[in-house]
Amino acid sequence: MNDAPPPTYTDSVDIPVLFRAKPAGRPWKQWRTATAQPWTVGAAFPATDGWYAPSTTWREVLKAATEVGRDVTPNLQHIPRLALGELVARVEPLYAYIGMHDFTPKKPLKGSSGRRLTVNAVYEHGTERSARHAVGYRLGMTMAEWACRSLMGLGQTWHIEDGGPDPALHDLFQNATQQLPDLWGRHDAEASTGSSKPRAATSASTDSPTDGSSSKAAARS
Repeated sequence: MNDAPPPTYTDSVDIPVLFRAKPAGRPWKQWRTATAQPWTVGAAFPATDGWYAPSTTWREVLKAATEVGRDVTPNLQHIPRLALGELVARVEPLYAYIGMHDFTPKKPLKGSSGRRLTVNAVYEHGTERSARHAVGYRLGMTMAEWACRSLMGLGQTWHIEDGGPDPALHDLFQNATQQLPDLWGRHDAEASTGSSKPRAATSASTDSPTDGSSSKAAARS
């Protein structure tokens, strides 16, 4: 069992990202074997669909966890103690269950960190199903925020159940049986509204980290 320390702010990690211009089925385990393209655009949509593997830092991942779905500023101004507790609740599941492992793709990209996110030994060996679902939700929302804002330049994201971009559809957004996006925001550069349905998940892998440890689950966005 690997007792590796949790990531630190400056640790870099490569995040597999599948970009598609229209809805499609889940990619399942393709992120482990797909040949990734370099992410060469800044705050914009890539020109072609496919797999990408941009690098980021653990600090940016945590930042996304604190910002997804709402503007935290009013709470920090008016109810700072409660706001701080809520920020901790968003970040702690990532510290508790997420780590990193070395990963070398078949076609490495120049400038990549050579590491990917993984679930840690506590998640693998001591976490019940309901907690795993909670971790999957938190990781999914976090990585959707990171991809939409850090990579593609979307503005502040909002939970679509709070009303969405079209107030006339408020009742529809409140219906949990509808397969709707979870987040929406404005893309100022494109003068358009964007929406996102997070699909990050944790999943057991047959690939082992190169350090020989037994932690063997990969995370995708």
